[in-house]
Amino acid sequence: MKNQNNELQISWEVTSAKLNKSETLNFTHSQHSIKRANQRNIDPYNITLAIDYGIAFFKQGLIFYVLGENNLPNHMAHNLRRKYSNLIVVIAGDSNTILTCYKSKNPFKHIKKKQKNISTKIIYAA
Repeated sequence: MKNQNNELQISWEVTSAKLNKSETLNFTHSQHSIKRANQRNIDPYNITLAIDYGIAFFKQGLIFYVLGENNLPNHMAHNLRRKYSNLIVVIAGDSNTILTCYKSKNPFKHIKKKQKNISTKIIYAA
């Protein structure tokens, strides 16, 4: 993890033994996400877990990585599973910028209820 111009860079390497390939993932925090992650006590390791093991939902031009308790690796201790579960990381759909991250008691219900697209129509009252 590198600090450059008040932006936190998160990068890690993902390898697949099955495909015999590896890829380096690079993400940049926005100023908002740095502030919110610090306020909510979410460290970069939590974010990498959410992106690695979470389920991605593509809605409203954003990517929502939802890390539920069942998505975590089985070898993880029970107290750590509770600490890292129910995390949502929101990433911009057109770049690798982390917009915000937060915890939710029922993250899948919250994300599934979101509209697929943001409405840009102006609706006037009659």
